[in-house]
Parts: sequence; C-alpha cells; structure tokens
Amino acid sequence: MLVYSYDSTITADLLNTATVTGYPEDGGEPVTDTNDAAVQMYVITGTVTPFCEADAPHLGYDIRTNAPGTTATIIFTGDGGSESVTVPVGTGEVLWPGAVVGPDGVGIDWPGWDQDASGDWFENPANPYAWARPDVQITVQVNPTTEPVTVAYPRGHRPV
Repeated sequence: MLVYSYDSTITADLLNTATVTGYPEDGGEPVTDTNDAAVQMYVITGTVTPFCEADAPHLGYDIRTNAPGTTATIIFTGDGGSESVTVPVGTGEVLWPGAVVGPDGVGIDWPGWDQDASGDWFENPANPYAWARPDVQITVQVNPTTEPVTVAYPRGHRPV
C-alpha cells in the first residue's frame, strides 16, 4: 500500500494593509488613513492512500487543518476528466471515481472498463472514467488548497 503525503506551504501570517484617501469637497488637502491587520494563515496537511477492498478501488484520506469549517473537497484529476467529492475533515475513505459497488459492498464496475455481451470485461479508452486510470492528481481544498499529488490507481481489484 502506498501512502501519499501533502501539505500547504505556509511561511508566515499575511499582513493586510488597507489605505483609504478622502478628498474634501472644499478643495482642502486629501486625508489618507492606513491600517494594518495580520491575517491568520490556515494550514492543511494529511495523507491520501489508494487501496482495494472487496474488489473495489478506494481512496483513504486523513485531512488535518486549522481552517474553520468541517468539510473538505477532494478533487481527482486525470487525463481528460475530473471529479470532486465533499468529505468531512478528519479520517475517512471514498470510492474511486467510476467505481460502483453492489448492495453487498463488492465492486461490480470499474473505471475505464466495460463489459461485452458475453460478460467479459475489457479496458475501453472511450469509457467515461478511463481518465481515472492509471494515475490521477489529488488536490484537497479547505482553505487553502494543497498542491496536487500524483496517486496511482490501487491494485488488486477485478476485472482481470
């Protein structure tokens, strides 16, 4: 199993400077006022882990942040497509884009694969989720957004 780590790059708080200039109607000298405010920077760190369970590809995640809010968006991006899913901040897992599980939780369809009339599975580059294999870029958004990490499609699932 491969574990991919990510983090946002934060070096210091930002200093936000606002300057306002007013021009009196009587033609007097303009009045300028400047205020500075430190803006707290938010940090996002964690890991993403592709894995196979019950013949279905998943992405495990562990998202840590000091940003306000309780959800994050995981964005899968591949050659020719992308999909996003909103998840709770913390630890969890999501089904890989294009994968389908039956009522028993076992994989019944896989990204980039189609089934012919005789029931045989074949890789199909025209499949709507062919972009989700062999690798995808994973980006995590809370506030801020991480740089993408390349994640390999998990091994050990059907159809083969």
